[in-house]
Amino acid sequence: MITIINFSSRLNGNCKRISDFIETKYPSTLVKKYDFFKLQLSSCGLCNYECLKNEVCYKGFEVKELYDDILNSELVYYVIPNYSDYPCANYFIFNERGTAYFSSDELLEKFLNVKKKFIVVSTSNNKTFKEVFEYQTIEEPNILFINPSKFNQKSIEGNLINNKSVRKLITAFVLEKYVYEKSAMAIVFYKNKILTTVENVYDTYVLSLPKGHIEKDEDIIEASIRECYEETNIVITKDDYFGEVEPFNVKFINHHNNIVIKTIYPVIFSINSFGKPKIKENRIKKIKYIKVQDFIMSCTYQNVKEIVTTAYRRYKGVKDENKTDI
Repeated sequence: MITIINFSSRLNGNCKRISDFIETKYPSTLVKKYDFFKLQLSSCGLCNYECLKNEVCYKGFEVKELYDDILNSELVYYVIPNYSDYPCANYFIFNERGTAYFSSDELLEKFLNVKKKFIVVSTSNNKTFKEVFEYQTIEEPNILFINPSKFNQKSIEGNLINNKSVRKLITAFVLEKYVYEKSAMAIVFYKNKILTTVENVYDTYVLSLPKGHIEKDEDIIEASIRECYEETNIVITKDDYFGEVEPFNVKFINHHNNIVIKTIYPVIFSINSFGKPKIKENRIKKIKYIKVQDFIMSCTYQNVKEIVTTAYRRYKGVKDENKTDI
């Protein structure tokens, strides 16, 4: 069974119409769809904490069918609007009312192991959604963010699904038709500093590191050396190689409105010469060495912060006799 939950209360808004579109991608006999507002659930309260006293919640029957269906599903879709940088109130009511359902750790573990996908209609902050969805699954949340402004649409008009590119995106997300890419990242330490770039990523300037596509018949060390030179003019060699950090995946929507899953392989280098930094690509605004602490404070991406922290501790562990603090 496939369960689809539309958390928006708008009668014919984007989330409602996206949920209806997802439903068309499966045989009707396989799908159970909920418009959450039709359940008319109120938030928790007006009780004596029965659910926390191992007693029966007098409202528990209202949510039981929904949670039963989730536990019996192969896949569940959450379709959620962004209200002031957070999921809408219905999403939090859904979580609150779950307190009356999960009577054992085994039941909760089964719920977390159900495969889930999240679609968020969002024009702003995405970070919050990643954090709150972590409580719904044991895996990293699989989220598709759809920003109406990127498709010259106004969210309030509710006609996002009429856009051909939006339908293409959602179909790819449903059928898992992704574009897979591999990229090498150069983490270059010079004394207590790290080589950085400030680059334009989809019209936003972000602090980053030299990286790029791994060419055919090229290993990750060769690719990171080449990309570092092509982006920054800094020459590094295999003699400067210091180790590697576990690769990680990023998911984004490219200019062709394809969902791309890119695996990035971080490679550590230690150099003894400052070199001659020089901007060599139009998308790059600045190239500079900065203190590692400053990079970790300023970098936009949490996974890159963690990778640089790991790389720097390894680098300092050799240079400064096992001192690992940053």
